[in-house]
Amino acid sequence: MEMYSKPYIEMTRTASFLKTGSSFYLKKIKINAIILVIIQYWLKPMFFFERRDAEMQRSVFSLATANAKQLLILFLFSLFFSFSTKAQSTDTTFQTIDSLPIQATFLTTDALHQIYIATEEGEILKLAKDGEKLFEYNNRRLGRVSSIDATNPFNILVYYGDLATVVLLDRTLSPLKEINLFDLNIFEAQAVGLSNDNHIWIYDPISAQLKKINKAGDILFQSRHLKQVIKSTLNVSSLLERNNQLYLNDPSKGIFVFDTFGQLQQQVPIIEVQHFQLLQGQFIYLKDGFIQYYNLETGETKTSNDPYTAEATMIRFIPQQVIIAQKNKLVIISK
Repeated sequence: MEMYSKPYIEMTRTASFLKTGSSFYLKKIKINAIILVIIQYWLKPMFFFERRDAEMQRSVFSLATANAKQLLILFLFSLFFSFSTKAQSTDTTFQTIDSLPIQATFLTTDALHQIYIATEEGEILKLAKDGEKLFEYNNRRLGRVSSIDATNPFNILVYYGDLATVVLLDRTLSPLKEINLFDLNIFEAQAVGLSNDNHIWIYDPISAQLKKINKAGDILFQSRHLKQVIKSTLNVSSLLERNNQLYLNDPSKGIFVFDTFGQLQQQVPIIEVQHFQLLQGQFIYLKDGFIQYYNLETGETKTSNDPYTAEATMIRFIPQQVIIAQKNKLVIISK
């Protein structure tokens, strides 16, 4: 039996190598395995004929085995590329779950796959993943919403840049705390975000420092002058902390990655981008009407030309869904 198992061994090794692909490919490879075993047993009688000359028998067997190997490899790869083509066409299919007449000025999501939207009228809406409205918050006194950080869905940070005011909301969008940064002598905070320990990060462009404050307004940490590190002035549009790394986005220079002690780790060459999502080690963002994926580990950028991004202004991904802000509506699709 050993002499007939070699093609099958090669096939299983190939299947193991391809296992790193999608579950779609893995299922198809299992089907391939069944087909190839049938082919192996179909070829089996070819190797059982008798020959008086033992040397001739070995020669014929070697030739047949080599042909069988080639047949198996060609057959497997032809099926693989066939299924690959089908998978690519399937990946572009999508179905609209809901379309809402909302003019969103800011869009984000949380770890529970809930959606947060700031509107032109200054409202903040919290939606379920299917688009159902759960809660809303409105504070016209503070004006336009600059950003929402829903890293912690039970402690949501809203920043009103015009009046340098931070509002913390609970999961029902009821106010927990209001902090006026003018009272802390921070007059032009460009970006504000939540820290992993539920404190607040601020980039102060006047002092060119990262500052960390608590809810009482006490300064817990401030970095050294970042201009000494970066050798230029930053114009930060957004700030995000994930896994003890701070990401400061300057659309004209890229995304600067700091540790929580304000030490520069790297500069990511993503420019002319206002909004991004950090998901599974990738920056996901819109640029020139296309979705782009930047892998932090490899530095590679991939572009997706999905049809639903043509009119998108902001985009967020949650499992099996994409939320798209367009000029006059919000679209939720399954993918």
